[in-house]
Amino acid sequence: MARLNSARIITICLLAHSGASTSHSQREKDTWQDRSGIPVLCYHSIVAGQPKDPYSVNQVEFYKQMKWLSDQQYETLTLGQFHAYISGAATSEARKKILITFDDGKKSYISRALPILKQFRFISTNFVIARAMGRHPAMMNWNQGKFAISQGHEIQSHSYSHPRLAELTDFKQKSQFELSGKMIVEKTGFKSQHMAYPFGVFNLKTLQYLKQHNYLTAFTVFPGENLVNDNPYLLRRYMVLSNHNLGDFQSKLLYKNLPVYKIQPKSGSIIKNNQLIEMILPRNLIQKNLKVFHGKRASIKIPAKTYYEDSKTGIFRLQLKNIRTRYRVVVIEYQVGERKFIFSNLYRLY
Repeated sequence: MARLNSARIITICLLAHSGASTSHSQREKDTWQDRSGIPVLCYHSIVAGQPKDPYSVNQVEFYKQMKWLSDQQYETLTLGQFHAYISGAATSEARKKILITFDDGKKSYISRALPILKQFRFISTNFVIARAMGRHPAMMNWNQGKFAISQGHEIQSHSYSHPRLAELTDFKQKSQFELSGKMIVEKTGFKSQHMAYPFGVFNLKTLQYLKQHNYLTAFTVFPGENLVNDNPYLLRRYMVLSNHNLGDFQSKLLYKNLPVYKIQPKSGSIIKNNQLIEMILPRNLIQKNLKVFHGKRASIKIPAKTYYEDSKTGIFRLQLKNIRTRYRVVVIEYQVGERKFIFSNLYRLY
């Protein structure tokens, strides 16, 4: 094995492994490239002028994006309809379905986003920071939240106070679910059954608490579509940012999911530097079309410069070396012609 040029890259080895069974290969039958899932968009605030932060989108750009979705005959979903698709209960196809979400509960959702959504007969969900509602000039109050509900939109949980859940004690993390759920049902009359992770951060305990509190879905900020039988607590969303023009927006919706099996450690796990991460990817990938990145979030991608392949197997081993940030997202992209596929996973450093 050649010596690495840099300590801050991911080393990938494709090694022979008896666990890549014939049944796994037969199960795929190369159909993964044709699977259609449901994309989820993630916005924060819609502004009238030049955005002052990466998470704000100019209202003219937002209008163009919604018009394009309408022209392409996309249908927006409620969270209940979305959950029916990923759980396999829906009877119609996922094609041309989309979920539009907003995080934080900003007041601009009421004044700028809702009129544009109404124009195209689109519905959306706002994941609100329960404690912040009505307590800051930039945030909605609960009456405005109820107005959105009366127009067919949904209000769900973005936690009680917007902490990084993975850094809380077990008691404090559990309290975030209990307090936000209690406040949402008291203020809106609707039960909180869906959540978006603050900062996109979670750990294995978070997934346990979601199940204990009977949440149906929870959303990350990992890019990609959502397929039938995906983990309902690791759902993907495309972040729409201030520097995304209409072409960037359209390209996001071209990405399909790169399937990954038997990944260890699991997403949300605490790992150490030099940790080996193993997974099984589809067979017969074209090596030159595969790209691997890592970064402190999915949008910051440091390319891996060196990796090795055994063409007879689909085992990937990734080693994260000398990482100095608390979190690390691994992103794998694969492209065939104009078709793009993506996978991403989150880890927290010990």
